[in-house]
Amino acid sequence: MKTILPFLGLFFLSLTLWAQPSTGYHASNYAGIQSISVNPANIVNSRFRQDINLFSFDVNISNNYLGLNTSMFNLSKLKNPLFDSTYSGNFQLFRDQQLREKSKDEARMYQEGYTLGPSIGFEVGRHSFAVTTALRQYFHIDNLDQDMAQMILSELENPSLQNININNGKFQALAGFWTEIGLAYGQEVWKKGEHRLKVAAHLKLPIGGFSSYFYADTLVVNFPNEDTLNVLASNVRFGYSNNWQDFTAVQGNDTVRQSAFDGAAALLNQVGFNADLGVIYEWHPEEKSPIPGIRDGQQYKLKVGLSILDLGVVNFKRGTYGANFSDVAVNWPIDSMNFDGLPDFGRIMRDSFNMEETNDAYQLRLPTSMNIQVDYHVFSRLFVNMSGHFAFASGGAPLKLHDLSQWSVSTRWEHKWYELALPFAIDGYNNFNAGFAFRAGPLYLGSSNVWNFLLGEYVHGLNVYGGLRVPLFKKPSSEPATVSQLGWKERTPSLLAQQVD
Repeated sequence: MKTILPFLGLFFLSLTLWAQPSTGYHASNYAGIQSISVNPANIVNSRFRQDINLFSFDVNISNNYLGLNTSMFNLSKLKNPLFDSTYSGNFQLFRDQQLREKSKDEARMYQEGYTLGPSIGFEVGRHSFAVTTALRQYFHIDNLDQDMAQMILSELENPSLQNININNGKFQALAGFWTEIGLAYGQEVWKKGEHRLKVAAHLKLPIGGFSSYFYADTLVVNFPNEDTLNVLASNVRFGYSNNWQDFTAVQGNDTVRQSAFDGAAALLNQVGFNADLGVIYEWHPEEKSPIPGIRDGQQYKLKVGLSILDLGVVNFKRGTYGANFSDVAVNWPIDSMNFDGLPDFGRIMRDSFNMEETNDAYQLRLPTSMNIQVDYHVFSRLFVNMSGHFAFASGGAPLKLHDLSQWSVSTRWEHKWYELALPFAIDGYNNFNAGFAFRAGPLYLGSSNVWNFLLGEYVHGLNVYGGLRVPLFKKPSSEPATVSQLGWKERTPSLLAQQVD
């Protein structure tokens, strides 16, 4: 148990993510359907008559407690810390030389992964549609006392932290994985002079995959010595989805609890509901120098977007040992706490806390957030974007997944076939990040904090995103256009006559 604690601590405290999708790229007018996760109204009157996403991903990492030495990622060094045998079996030396710990009352960590699968956006007259598939995953820990984090990283061998009560009030560890199938619809609902308003909704069916949770109003721990742990807890909620057991083999003469894949149920759980709602205002003054190749009606001077994301829940069937309990105190011998997977840990919880088992299904509330964007067209192909991503209930509400707030400013130079962007951001952990993104034809790749790795001494996160697509552009106004490529307000009798001819 003590051997794996520092590595669990290093993983959970350093590999943690922030939530704003593809910072620097998400605001692009050529992001198309790949920007639907920021604001569904982005699909309305886009640059594309059809936009097909093949695959895109966003991997993000951030925390408020541990910094990792950037030399760990310099593979050109002859003795890179990742491969230095000096640290073999000596985590404390690695901790002393390669980690930097901030002074925080509470350590927090957050991880979110987003993959947009095969999806398509298209227009029919003035109506815009999108059909999407996605894989989503969250993990976060909230309200872990700093002394507890230090005790974990010290492999429970910190005499100054023994025989003291460490209070992890409202502690929560929560993980969830699910798939989504979605349908989006939007249109321009108002146009008067220079002003336009677009609205859209993205309705999704989240299908539960795997999840687990642990929450406690009160969680006081005390280490009398390095081999013993005393626990005082109240209003504890613990559970996991039943399909975790599909991958747990019982050792000895026992049999496997369930087959590895018992039909589709081995991977999928229950269906929930999710919705994104978005609105975009655009100001279209008369431009003296329009962007070449851009159709009339698509070139704005100012764009302001507002969206509410992830309104809903995802449901799961409960595993065997999940339950609630309250007002308990136990004494655990740490070295005897050996378990193989979540079901085995649940069994230990049942035996230790005398909790009542239940087979009732449970649901996780989705990570509802609000996104605000202001995009300003400076001149030619240069744009400046300011975005705010505000997470709701990010302090550790029971059974509530949450995002991490972020504020960003990015500049970009965009063209039909290429694009460069420089994003700068501050996340909810007060980490400053500087990144870079580029797009070349159907491919885009970026990172929100690549400059932190190249120029900084320590980093508190990691972000990489990219994707591949098939963009089918609309023709600019200077070229012949078909009726199906134009919005209803741009059709004229003369144009219809041309189509008939």
